[in-house]
Amino acid sequence: DPCEPPRRTDYPQKPPPYSPAAQLVAEAAQSLGLHPYPLPLAINYRQNAVRKPCVHCTTCDLFPCKICAKNDLAVTILPQAVREGAELRPNAIATRLLRHNNRIVGVRCRDGKTGESFDVGCGLCIVACGAIGSARLLLLSGLGESKDNGDLIGRYLLRHCNGIVIGMFPFETNPQEKFNKQVAITDFYHGHPDGSGLPGPWGMLQALQVPPAEYIRSQAPPPISTIGAATTKYHSYILCIAEDLPNPENRVTLHPTKKDAFGLPLASVHSSYHKRDRAARREL
Repeated sequence: DPCEPPRRTDYPQKPPPYSPAAQLVAEAAQSLGLHPYPLPLAINYRQNAVRKPCVHCTTCDLFPCKICAKNDLAVTILPQAVREGAELRPNAIATRLLRHNNRIVGVRCRDGKTGESFDVGCGLCIVACGAIGSARLLLLSGLGESKDNGDLIGRYLLRHCNGIVIGMFPFETNPQEKFNKQVAITDFYHGHPDGSGLPGPWGMLQALQVPPAEYIRSQAPPPISTIGAATTKYHSYILCIAEDLPNPENRVTLHPTKKDAFGLPLASVHSSYHKRDRAARREL
C-alpha cells in the first residue's frame, strides 16, 4: 500500500495469487500508472490440524464462512480465551456501566432469556459494541452528562460515502468463480497525484465481489434487477470508498420514545453526507 507507514515484519501469511477478475483490475490499474496492491484480509490460507484453509469461493464477502476460514472472533480469539479460563455469557445484554469514584467498576446485565438482572464486577472494562452500540451503552450509563467531554460521546459518527462502479465486458470476467475482493488502489487517497481537482483526502478503490444473480434480482430496482441478474458473469465491480469528514452533527443519541424489549431507549442515528463527501466520491 503506497499510503501505509513502515512496519518491521511482513503479515503473518502471504497473499494468494489474484483471481482472474482481480487480475483484470490490477492490470488495468498498472496500465494507467497506478500502484495496485494485495488487499490485507483476515482470512486463513494455511492448512493445519485445527482449521481448513480458504477455498476462494465467491460467497466470502456477503455470507458467513461455512468452513470457518475467516479469522473472526468466533473461530480465533474466543476459543483460545475459553481455553485460558474466560467465561462467555451468550444472550446476556449489557445495560449499564457501574461507576464508583469516577471509575467503571462493573457492568449491569440482563439475561436475554429470563430477563433477570445481574452485575459483573471488573478491574478493567472494555466496551466493544461497535460505533453505534458503544455510544448507546455509554449514554445509557449517564456518561454523556460527564463534564469531561461527555458531550462528545456519540458525536462525529463516520460512515464511508461509498459508490460502486460496474463494468460490463464481452467475456466472462470470473470464469473460475473465484473470490476476487483482493486488490486495492490508494493512489488517490490524498487527492489526485498531480494536485488537480478536489483537495484530499478522497479515499480508496477496491475490487468488489460481484453479488450472486439471485441477490441482484431480489435487491436491485428494475431494470437492473433483470438485466444485472442475467449478465453477472460479464460484470466487474470496483468499490469507491470516499472518506467522509468528521461532523459533530453526525451522531448517535438515545431515542426519546422508542425502547427495546427491556425498556431501554434505542439508539437513534443522525447522519448525512456533506457535499464535500459526495464530491470525493464522484472524484473516485
